[in-house]
Amino acid sequence: MDTRGGGGFRVFDAHGDWANAIAWSPAGDKVVTGSDDGWARLWNVEGDMLVNARRCHEDGIRTIAWSPKGDLIVTGSTDRTAKLWNAGSWAPIRTLHGHEDVVLSAAWSPNGRYVATVSDDRTLRIWSVDSPGEPRILRGHRDVIRSVAWSPSGDVIATGSDDRTVKIWQVDGAAEDALTLRGHANWVECVAWAPAGDRLASASGDKTVIIWDASSAAQLHVLRGHDDSVRGVAWRPDGTVVATGSADRTARLWDSDSGHETSIVAVHRDQIQALAWSPDGKLIATASRDRTAQVWSARVDYDNLVARARRRVFRKLTASERRGAMLPDESQRIGLAG
Repeated sequence: MDTRGGGGFRVFDAHGDWANAIAWSPAGDKVVTGSDDGWARLWNVEGDMLVNARRCHEDGIRTIAWSPKGDLIVTGSTDRTAKLWNAGSWAPIRTLHGHEDVVLSAAWSPNGRYVATVSDDRTLRIWSVDSPGEPRILRGHRDVIRSVAWSPSGDVIATGSDDRTVKIWQVDGAAEDALTLRGHANWVECVAWAPAGDRLASASGDKTVIIWDASSAAQLHVLRGHDDSVRGVAWRPDGTVVATGSADRTARLWDSDSGHETSIVAVHRDQIQALAWSPDGKLIATASRDRTAQVWSARVDYDNLVARARRRVFRKLTASERRGAMLPDESQRIGLAG
């Protein structure tokens, strides 16, 4: 296990395969990761240590989410199940059977009483945590559903699909009444609600993120800058910044009001699979195909970055060099040293 500072503020390196999923504890002192090796691992961010781990599934873990109260964790797997676990001991609570294919994403309701799951089987399922009864099943997407997000108000759910659409479902409404958002040129990989619930972000295989007005379905901004599919998107808790993680190995920050890219905050050795903001908005956690999870400062010290670049480069930086120095914008070029 390697928890020494590496590319990130913390580097957690103990998985035997891709790290596919990551989530913060509500208290912000721990992160939990899930991997293609079937293991979930719980890490103490400040203590630089692996707290505990469990082989949760025989097949890979594709999604992981912490309950709002912090007492439960849900995992979803290639084995077609989702499972509920005690967040402290990893004691199994319940297995959610019913999906006919890979469970790709899971999300808790704001009150922690329900879990929503989506799958390669093209269904959205809503499960009661306290009741062992059958889930509510909603159908409407024409292809794999990759992501699900519960609105902060708890009355609507967003999903993103390989059919290139985002759908907004009323939790108590009919499936045919779902609002469909169209605008991506390729599959939708991830969806995330703004903390106020007024906007929705969707990340896509078309290398963009769209920020939508959740009530009118209008496109507010299209975020362009990644060089490969965007795998994850998350809002800072105050709603002012959007973070994105991509198959191009970088995580980037964007001003949510203007849609402008502000910085590159993370660079992995392989594709980023997922990312999440800490509850206080100061840190970003990423999970990658390089088998690590890393924690990064969400604040970039540009003065230090510029000084470092000037010591090393005595000409105008190329676009690739600017990315490597975490200076993504044209406005951040380093000119000739005087």
